[in-house]
Amino acid sequence: MKLAANISWLFKEEENLLKRLELAKKAGFTYFEVAWPYEHSVEERVFIENYRTVD
Repeated sequence: MKLAANISWLFKEEENLLKRLELAKKAGFTYFEVAWPYEHSVEERVFIENYRTVD
């Protein structure tokens, strides 16, 4: 089973999506998901689409 960090719910101490991804990586997550992608900038959504893992 692969676990994904939902960065909409986790790491809320950071508002920046990319910083949340870095925190997820440091916590040992390889995969992530976002509950509300349209709340983020176009640049952040492109990042989400192009980089679905944080390897």
